[in-house]
Amino acid sequence: MLVLALCYYLLPDVKQRFKYITPGSVLGTGLWLTSTWGFTQYVEHFGKYNVTYGSIGGVMVLLLLWLYLSGLIFIVGGEINAILEHASVDGKSKGARGFGEPAPLEPPLKTPGAAKSASSAMRSTLARFRWRRRVARGQEPEPTVEEQDPRSSTLH
Repeated sequence: MLVLALCYYLLPDVKQRFKYITPGSVLGTGLWLTSTWGFTQYVEHFGKYNVTYGSIGGVMVLLLLWLYLSGLIFIVGGEINAILEHASVDGKSKGARGFGEPAPLEPPLKTPGAAKSASSAMRSTLARFRWRRRVARGQEPEPTVEEQDPRSSTLH
């Protein structure tokens, strides 16, 4: 249970308080122990994978199936923790990184291979630096129309 609690605390990219006993880690540990016991019973009494896949293939199929079930249970426990965290009054909203801290701004996504030449690659690099500078100064990430075209602010 400690390993699951540490994984559920350290793996998400959020600031949170550590809790040794969480509903997801308790349920995940219980489900994992139960499924491991049930899987062992199935393999001992019903599964004849050696006949189908051979000795090494049977071991590999069984190992991969057990790892798949273990990973699925690990994800279910984390989802239970996330659902309960979002549903609670003191919980974080979706995308929040800390206690009341909003999600960070992300630069606009560019399509892969958008830069067709060195000059357009340099322009996109400069645009990224301008975006970072604007965010660091506390300004809006995207410039307004007046900032983009100084002629548009004058009356004609």
